[in-house]
Amino acid sequence: MEMRLTFDVDDRIHMDYLAYLFERDTSGAYIVTARNCFGKLIIGHTQAASLPPREACGKFAVTFILPINEATQNFQNKFIYLSAQATKQLNISLRAYFELDFWEFVQRRKALRQRKEEIIEAFILSRKLFSAEYFESLHKRAYRRELKELEALKRKLTRRAYYIESLVDEPKKFNRKS
Repeated sequence: MEMRLTFDVDDRIHMDYLAYLFERDTSGAYIVTARNCFGKLIIGHTQAASLPPREACGKFAVTFILPINEATQNFQNKFIYLSAQATKQLNISLRAYFELDFWEFVQRRKALRQRKEEIIEAFILSRKLFSAEYFESLHKRAYRRELKELEALKRKLTRRAYYIESLVDEPKKFNRKS
């Protein structure tokens, strides 16, 4: 018997990203595996109940099929669900997982000297994110991240300049005393 679980994803891009993380069965449900880090998180947050829980029914609700393994074997013949808190935690984790994947992809492609537009298009295609709105969204995300990196570099260089200036000025102070 399959163990099916519903999950309310926060938004469309992260729902579509699940297709990159997991294969789907003929009904469209995502087949969760413990080989995937996010799959392990899903399995770890799943709870069992003796009565049917309220099903996730949001705009971006998806169905997961859990594997039968050591962590899930006690869920067989029970109703499984994700608590409201677990759903929030998994959405946070999914966003973080996506961010890390996106930024790692961008950095690897920048090292190959690819243009930002090519990088974002390649990410969209490789991650099966086929909505037209994703290009602009990811482009803005990359731009904001680059601004943060530039600000961090600016702060670092400013601190270094102040430090060097203090070293240069210190001998002058010492010479005035003598």
